[in-house]
Amino acid sequence: MIHMGLDEAGLGSRLGPFCICLTRFEYSGSQTIELYERLSELVCQTRDSSKRLQITDSKAIFTRSAGIRNLERGVLTFLNAAGIPRTLPFFQLLQALCPAADLTSLTETPWFAGCFDLKIPISQTAYHETESSIDTAIRNCSISVKRPKLRFISAREFNRKLERHGGKGQAIQSILASLVIGILEGNKANTHITIDKQGGRRYYGEWLQNTFPGRKLEILSEEPNRSCYRIGDVSIEFLVRSDSVKLETALASMISKYIREVAMLLFNTWWEKRIPGIRPCAGYPLDANRFIQELRNAENIDEWEFALIRRK
Repeated sequence: MIHMGLDEAGLGSRLGPFCICLTRFEYSGSQTIELYERLSELVCQTRDSSKRLQITDSKAIFTRSAGIRNLERGVLTFLNAAGIPRTLPFFQLLQALCPAADLTSLTETPWFAGCFDLKIPISQTAYHETESSIDTAIRNCSISVKRPKLRFISAREFNRKLERHGGKGQAIQSILASLVIGILEGNKANTHITIDKQGGRRYYGEWLQNTFPGRKLEILSEEPNRSCYRIGDVSIEFLVRSDSVKLETALASMISKYIREVAMLLFNTWWEKRIPGIRPCAGYPLDANRFIQELRNAENIDEWEFALIRRK
């Protein structure tokens, strides 16, 4: 049985990249399982006094005051279990997760030039024994962590997609499709993918039929909080707040958020060198407006830089 989860970070931001991740877990049994239950000795959703990893919605685990440490701990541990080293340059981490086109877009953006020199982990915090042995423990649960897939969409590339597809909804669907379109190919086991449901959309049948042309689509349910479909041996579930109840989606949320936060660290470092004293920006609307105004107040900012920095 294959369990996948898909979630994003940065959809509502005005500055910085949009990141969306697809995780994959393989289980030797043939029945659907709950990964939180299977891995309960290793992970928790609410932080406690144990050494377990906190895996949950990234908005619950990451705060500006606490920093990136707890987010990084869970992300790098699971990536290590999937065969990606914990310590490497940020660009190499992106190489392991992203398609080549995203890396090309990345190198077109001046404030991401530091990705070649920036070393992961950021927090430089010693790891607990739980992390160092988690891959062995996961194998003992008959679960295998596979390498996630990530899309890293810079602000400039996001704008290009908006123009190409005629709107935000269509642009996001095209990015999502690029991750899920290969799911039907080569899978020899039943597959269940949970996608965090955004906004009020309820009907996904037409989009799925366009994404998987020529495949028979079965509508299982289309409710306000949950829409579920089946195509062959693949069931696709759109679930509200899935990153709070499904480990595979929570981890996708955390990976997306982690990559975006490291990218924003590069972003702020570059602009602080360019304009000494400018306050760092998280990229979301109110703070982004403040940051853009401070850039406009500077005398050495060119219009082409504004075209790279902000989303339409």
